[in-house]
Order: sequence, then C-alpha cells, then structure tokens
Amino acid sequence: LPYALLSEDGRIIWMNQQFMKITDKGPAYSRSISTIFPQIGRTLLPNEENPHTETELVFGPADYRVDMKLITLEERIESSHLVSALEFEGSLIAVYLFDVTEINRYIRENQEQRMVAGLVYIDNYDEVLENVEEVRASLLVALIERKINKYFNAYDGIVRKLEKDRFFVVMQEKAPAQVRENKFSLLQDIKTVNNVSCRAIAVGDIMDATDAEAEEYFKEVCKDMLSTKVSSMYQNAPEFEEFRQLSSAYLNKYISSVVPEWDGINMSLIYNLGYIGFFNLGYPAYDMFYMYGTDDFNDFFNLAFDHSVEEVEEMYGEYPKVMVKYNSVKDAFISVGYVF
Repeated sequence: LPYALLSEDGRIIWMNQQFMKITDKGPAYSRSISTIFPQIGRTLLPNEENPHTETELVFGPADYRVDMKLITLEERIESSHLVSALEFEGSLIAVYLFDVTEINRYIRENQEQRMVAGLVYIDNYDEVLENVEEVRASLLVALIERKINKYFNAYDGIVRKLEKDRFFVVMQEKAPAQVRENKFSLLQDIKTVNNVSCRAIAVGDIMDATDAEAEEYFKEVCKDMLSTKVSSMYQNAPEFEEFRQLSSAYLNKYISSVVPEWDGINMSLIYNLGYIGFFNLGYPAYDMFYMYGTDDFNDFFNLAFDHSVEEVEEMYGEYPKVMVKYNSVKDAFISVGYVF
C-alpha cells in the first residue's frame, strides 16, 4: 500500500517504496505534497478539529482515493525510532493511496448501462411533404424512418414510432453524451427548407446505393422543395423585381444584335449583361438570349443551389448584374429557411 508521512503543513517527511514508485520521487524529496498532487491543498489536510480527511484524484493512468489521518503524540511514541531519527517535533499526517481505478470503471459502466428515454420530433412534417411529389413523398417517409432507426441503433438504442412525426427512443445513459460528443451527426449536412430539417438521407439504407447516389437523391428532393416555393416567388414577389427587369431587357433577342463582338466563346460579354447562359444555336450570329425569363431564373436557381456563396463570388464577383440576380435567388432561399 502506498504510504507517506507529512508534516502538519503538508511537507513530505518519508515515503515507502510503493509511494515513491507511483510518484516517481526519491527518498530525499521533501517538498509539499501539493507539488505532486495539486488537489491536496492546505484546507484538505487533517488537523485537530478534523483529524481524518479523504479525497479522490486522478494521477497518471489511475484513480486514487487519498486517505489522510493526523497522528497524535501518543501514536508517534509507538514509532519513536522514526521520530527520533528525524528529530521531528509536532504532529504527523499519514497519507494512504488506495487504487480505485477498477472500482470507478465498474461504477461508470453500471451508470452508463442504465436506460434513458427520449422523444424525437420531426418539425413541420406535413408541410414538407406537401412540397414533394406523391411518389417521392412515400419513399422520403420510409427513408427518414429508416435513417432514424439506423442512427439510434448505432448507439444500441431502440426506436418506436408513436405518430407519423414522433418517435420514442430508449438507449443507454452513456449514449446521449456520445451523441453530443459527435455533435449530433444526424443533423450534419442539413439543408433546411421552410424551417424543416431535411437531411441527406442515405438511400443506401433501403437500396444498394453508393454514397454519391444517396447524396444525389437528397439534392433532388431538396431541390424540389425549394423550386416549388422560390419559383412562385420569382413570378410575383417584389424582391425579384430587379431580377425580372434585368432579364426582360434582352429576352428573345439575338446576342450579336446587342453585343456585335459576340463570338460564342467570350462569356464575359453576356456576364456583363447579367446572363450566365444562352440558347446556343450552333453559330454565333444565331445565338440568342433566352425566350422566357424562367429559363434565366433556372440558371440562377441552379447556381445558388449547386455552388457555395464563396464559389459564386469567385466566379461572378466582378459582374454586378450577375450578382444582383444571384443575390435575389440566394435571399429567396434564405427567406424560406434554406441554410447555405
């Protein structure tokens, strides 16, 4: 058993071999015990009013219970060979170290294996499905349920569906801490539409799909939701007024009639006019701006959905009219809850 004797102020007077081995200190070490165990300060040392104290601490790879006892004069006389050899005056403090690593591990395991319960809600469930085609909606529902089950099964949890948008979850007590430690990975890669979290659901959960195919399906579903809302905004919302004006200025016109130097290659010529696409009719003289504003809108919708804000800024930042249109679409995305 690791054992040491201290002065009343906590200075080390003597240590046995086990104590020296644990602390990696030699027999001549005579500094305060707090230089080895900072947790043991003066207030924790025993005294006449409180002759027995104890605490727990971690030292190296092990957990220890530290038991400290004030040795009175009568007790020192019984071991006077130590006292006389050290010519020590006053009380001593005996320190015992008990290795409780295994005990604490079993206690933690027992606590972690206790069961806890919780509820998982899917916000605005009906509203999301209204924006998805009927065929895709049923598959999306199945995928969401499958993903929730798979996610909590990874933490040895049990999931039961209570209602269409509510799930009851039972798991071990250690699982919630692991979920938080992983930063709620179920919510990673979120794209939020109309305040509804639509995760990149792994199609591979119910069909043999690659990660790339699963991600592509997520984009398709999310794009459908956004398209339904933002397209209607483009037609009438005042936020798109400047977009519509810039677009209509050149609709159904030959590009060469507006930009005589058009060669079918130098895209900066149409970027300056706020367009990022056109009808390629195989010969520059016949190339046209779009016939309908919705075609122009679709170009910017895809730009906003497929590229990050930084990427768009890098590609088109020097073209003010392009950025005006892009920002109109980006702001519309944000207004319905989409998170870039």
